[in-house]
Order: sequence, then structure tokens, then C-alpha cells
Amino acid sequence: MRSATTFVSPASRAEPTSAIRFGRCFTISRTRRCNPAPRFCSTRPHGRSWSASYQGYGHGLDLGALRAITEFATGGLKPDLTILLDVETEEGLRRRRSSGEWNRLDAYALAFHQRVRQGYLGMAAAEPERWVVVDAGRAVEEVAEEVWRGVSKRLEGSRK
Repeated sequence: MRSATTFVSPASRAEPTSAIRFGRCFTISRTRRCNPAPRFCSTRPHGRSWSASYQGYGHGLDLGALRAITEFATGGLKPDLTILLDVETEEGLRRRRSSGEWNRLDAYALAFHQRVRQGYLGMAAAEPERWVVVDAGRAVEEVAEEVWRGVSKRLEGSRK
């Protein structure tokens, strides 16, 4: 099995077949991690949102087709909570460069990263009950506190 993090080669980064390969890898990964108890599933941080944002919004692939592939690949499984650590695009790229974790996706044009960010913000706005958007441009302690508040609020709601 190929790793889900290497599903897009430079030559095929915007081909629909890459989305299908990702869907297949995600299905295998989800099955191995989640079954028989999907309630306690631990998935990769990017999962279904990553595909829509990077492939759809970033590369311009058809969002409807990506959603259909992801729906099939995940068996309709969606996280109860997605936390989006949002930061201005330029600042995010600056942080990546200074961290030494630069990769080929980071090398895309600024406009690509701006589309990806707007895609994530759009998905969060479309499902506010499932997303918590945190301004990650602040001090680490403040960001951590807001993340914890978002998680706590969801946990309190799930106990009722």
C-alpha cells in the first residue's frame, strides 16, 4: 500500500486519478485504524478535509467529484470535531520555512496556498457545528487555551 501522504506525484498533482488513489489509501487506512470500533478512530490530521482543500480549492479539481470519492472511501465517516489552526498565508509559509519542514507542497505559488486557506475557511463556515476555527497567529498559550475551550465545549455537549 502507498502512503496516503505520497499520493500526488509532481507530474499528476491535479489529475483525478490521484484523488481516487488517495481515496483508496484513506479507505485502507481508515479500515485498519477504525474497525471494528469507528467511534474510537484516530485518523490523520488532513483526512477528508485535506483532499477537498488541496486538490479541490488549491488545484481546482471538481469538488463534487472529490466529495463523492471521499464519501465512498470513508464510508460516510466524518470527524465529530475538526480544529482549524488558521494563520495568514504568508505567516504560515514563513513558519514552515523557519521550521526546516519545507516540502514540495510548500513550494507552490502563494496564490495556491491562499486558495487552500480559503477552502478550509469555507468548509468551516459550511459546517460550524463540526469545526472550531482558532486564530493561530497569537501566542502558543492563547492558541492552546482556545483549542481546549473548543474541545471542552464539544465534550460537554456530547454528555447531554
